[in-house]
Formats: sequence, C-alpha cells, structure tokens
Amino acid sequence: MLAALLALPVAHYIRRHRDHLHQTAAPLSSPDKAAMAPYFQAELLDQVRIAQRDPLPIPNPPFTRLLQQLGFDYPDLSLTAAITFGHLIATRAPMSHSLLFHELVHVVQYRQLGLPAFARHYVQGILTHRAYEQIPLEACAFQLEARFQLEPKPFDSDAEVAAWLQTASSTRPSQAGPSAARQFSCPTENRATSRCPSPELSKSAAASASGRIARKLSKLRP
Repeated sequence: MLAALLALPVAHYIRRHRDHLHQTAAPLSSPDKAAMAPYFQAELLDQVRIAQRDPLPIPNPPFTRLLQQLGFDYPDLSLTAAITFGHLIATRAPMSHSLLFHELVHVVQYRQLGLPAFARHYVQGILTHRAYEQIPLEACAFQLEARFQLEPKPFDSDAEVAAWLQTASSTRPSQAGPSAARQFSCPTENRATSRCPSPELSKSAAASASGRIARKLSKLRP
C-alpha cells in the first residue's frame, strides 16, 4: 500500500524530467548504436535519447531526504553517473558501453512494465531492501551488464528482462527479503538453456557489478 501511494509522485517526477530533458537530448551516436545492436531491438535504440549535463539538472525524487534520514542508502541523483527516465538517459559525461548497456536495460524495463508499474516496483524495492544496489530492478540491470562485459556471445536483453519480470511477479511478497535482489537476478527457468552465467562466471560478474556500482555512484569530480 505504501509503495503504491509513494509511486504516484515518483511517476510524476519521472514524466516531468523526461519531458523537460527530451527538448535538448540527442539520439544515440552511430558507434554506440552499433555496439548495442546485438543486444537490443533497433526500434528501442532509435527511440532512446541522451541528455548530457554536469551536474545533472535533476533534484532528488520526493521523500529522498526522509529515506536518507531513516537510514536508507540512496544516492544524490545529481551526482550519479547516469539515470534513466523512460526512453531518456541523463548522464554527466560520455558513457562507457557498459554504463550505456546498464541504462538501456532500464529502458527495456520501462517499456515492458509501463512507467507507473516501473515506479511502483522501484519504490517497493527501496522500501524492502533499503539500499540502491539491492533494488531488484537495479540488480537485474547490474547482472545483465556483467554478462555484457564478460560473455563473448550476445544475448536478447528484451527476453532476459521479460524472464526476470515473470520470475519476480511469481514470487510471493513473503519471500521478499535481503537476498531477493540476488534471487531475481537469474531466473530459474533459464538455467537449463545456459542463458545465465556459470558459477565461475557468476563470481566474476558479481565482482564486476560491485565495481560498477561503486563507479556509478561515485562523484566524477574531486
């Protein structure tokens, strides 16, 4: 109930900044589009827009300060490396392909869930896990990003996100807990088809994702 109530102003916040930043945003560059083409639908890559500003002209979402005072680990958005609002990616500097991939996974999540449901899932993740990197939508993006970095063979990001959402929706609320983000990162039904990393790759992926979390949240200026 609380997540549903808080998701309303968050969805409004996303729409407002998406529409505002879209006015000065640019399409993906040809090299970036070519690098992402094996993983994402051409229609999505054509639709995506990039707004680069430093610092990001984005205030924190509603209730962020309260969450921080209550001990929730949530970053100052104006100082994050990048953030995605629907099809709009706002970034402080030119993105590496790994960071761009991560943000494009969020674009896929928005497309498959719809903006209101994405906001609700994100808020619920914050309230349940209390830390940014454990929000299930973020865990999904970090897991796929690590595979992008480490696996030589391309994969269908749309199918991977759809499988993750199916697993997440079938998990009962009572099952949610500190390990839920890890639980959702690799859908059970995909293990037999080798679409999830091997145990050795999972260890490397976890280390890679942990490093990316730190870099994503770090300030780019001293």
